[in-house]
Amino acid sequence: MSVMPGSVAVPHNPPPRARLRSATRLAVCAAVPWFLCLWWGTSTVPVPAALPAVLILREDVYAAPRLAWDRLVGVVVGVALTTLVLHWLPPPSTASVTSTSVAASASFLAVLACGCAGMYLMYRGGAPNQQVLITALVIYATALPGYAWARLVESAVGIAAVVLLGPLLWPPDPYRQAAAGLDAYRGELDGFLDTVASRLAGGGPPTVTVPVVEAELWRRPQTALAS
Repeated sequence: MSVMPGSVAVPHNPPPRARLRSATRLAVCAAVPWFLCLWWGTSTVPVPAALPAVLILREDVYAAPRLAWDRLVGVVVGVALTTLVLHWLPPPSTASVTSTSVAASASFLAVLACGCAGMYLMYRGGAPNQQVLITALVIYATALPGYAWARLVESAVGIAAVVLLGPLLWPPDPYRQAAAGLDAYRGELDGFLDTVASRLAGGGPPTVTVPVVEAELWRRPQTALAS
């Protein structure tokens, strides 16, 4: 059982039933926005609507709103940067790309530089927002009229579906998981105290536990409380 501050503890290797639930949740959260965008007519192949389910959903479904917000902001910034660059520099065409024209190279380098800058300026959680650069490059490679708006709409629909449906489909029980973590902690603590008592009874040192492991054991209640 792993516990990280601010998240729900989940097993390292969930059982097959839990993995089946996760796969079904992902499939539903990807299919619903796909067919919504088809019905809406944003495009004939609304792949950006299905991607949020793959990139946002985790075992901790309660983290979906935070991850979804980061992704949505990254998409918006990537769309804005590429649209601004392509407004001043000509977008690539088949002729310009095959001839490696200066204009095509300049527009690509500008999009790349702006995407990297936006990605690292939006640092959060110890990592850059890669969605900025990914969106910028995808829109640059698909410089079709209306594509930037379609990608923005489809991403928003996919993100909304994940945030609204993800926590409702077989949600984990944080109280049951917390109780299981508490029971495991009690067992480890009882074993540790028994070891100390037996060593003291035999005239030996209280413990030979590695200091890092022992410190982690004493910090476990604070970590669980934060979770």
